[in-house]
Amino acid sequence: MFDKDYYQILGVMPSAEDIVIRAAYKALAQRYHPDKYKGDPAEAKRIMQEIIEAYSILSDTDKRKKYDAWLSQQAKGSEYQSEDLDDELNVAMAAYDKDWKTACTIYPDLQEHYLWLNKVAHRLGATYKILLLETKKFQDRKMIASYMEDEFFKSYFGDNADILAFAKSLVMDGQKDAAKALNNYVRVVGQATNSRRVIDAVCDEHGIANPRKIREEALEQERQEWIRKSKEEKANKEAGEKLRLAVEQRNWRDNKKTYQDPQFSSPKSDMQSGVKPNPYWWAGLLIPLVAVMFGSFLKWSDFQPADVPPWIYIVETERGNFYIDTSSIRKNGNVVEMRTLVDYKKAQVEDGKPYMSLIMQVEYDCSGRKMHQLSFDSYSQKMGKGDLISQDRDPSSKWYQAESGSVFEDMWKYACGKQ
Repeated sequence: MFDKDYYQILGVMPSAEDIVIRAAYKALAQRYHPDKYKGDPAEAKRIMQEIIEAYSILSDTDKRKKYDAWLSQQAKGSEYQSEDLDDELNVAMAAYDKDWKTACTIYPDLQEHYLWLNKVAHRLGATYKILLLETKKFQDRKMIASYMEDEFFKSYFGDNADILAFAKSLVMDGQKDAAKALNNYVRVVGQATNSRRVIDAVCDEHGIANPRKIREEALEQERQEWIRKSKEEKANKEAGEKLRLAVEQRNWRDNKKTYQDPQFSSPKSDMQSGVKPNPYWWAGLLIPLVAVMFGSFLKWSDFQPADVPPWIYIVETERGNFYIDTSSIRKNGNVVEMRTLVDYKKAQVEDGKPYMSLIMQVEYDCSGRKMHQLSFDSYSQKMGKGDLISQDRDPSSKWYQAESGSVFEDMWKYACGKQ
């Protein structure tokens, strides 16, 4: 019934409006008209016949519906094509340049939107220019540009957020062969496939830096730095404690008595020193006892808002404070899941966006003393508040050893009930 890609012939998107199809046909027909085309007349005639055939189908509502139905059955997704014909459309669009320049005088950001879309695909930029000049919807120029870009990438690469982000980076970097390979994987195996495997395959085939592996390496470096800092802080604390005990022992040897705070001196020590004993010395002993009894009736969690997780402070490192949510602990044999919050002292940056806190869902192997990250969400403010900056879900991420003396060992101990 049909055997050609008429949208490709006219250089427009399958979602193009009638007014865009009509304008594209008009521009191409003028370019390849026998009286104006300066190339091979036979080639001009062949192309002109294809243009007329494409327009006769796409300009007729019923024929276009039948053609779209046929096109959707030919493959599981649209095939990413080269832009040779798009270049021809750009040349044919020269007739619109004067009007476009006039419009940009009133709306200077028009050219910025056009150049961005034209970098994505020439047909996208041409369609944007035609649509605004013909419909006069300049007040919606930003929304239209954003919508057209999203529709373009979704038509070729599906709805998966990771694949879409990867596809945009490939197109923006001029990696057309890699973009075609990505499109082919999505077209063949479908949109619901494992995005990690698809991205890894494209990167390996075309020698491209893998964004996921780069992120994993950065997280591993950060983890190793946390381990080093936490070990260093723990060693410093132990050294400080040893020094304190040594000073106390030296004072005891020098003064021939154990160091005591005079406020809580016992009657015996007072008599030995010649001081009249305080008959109410025992009152000082009741203070900690009352505090313990009172604390058993009042819990800090009772004063927390219902929607705030009961974060429990673990340790402070050079980069920030670590907290855990014991209410999130889920056990399955020797495997335990628990949420952890990292509250940074200074803003961290990912993809140019700063964040101040990170909430991680971590899985622990209590028998093997191992752990791995299931997911993370970064937030613009401290303690998991503010805007969501980025997130990642990777249940198959690499397992790591909870090294002794590190903050990760403390997290493992809390999760596995070893603390």
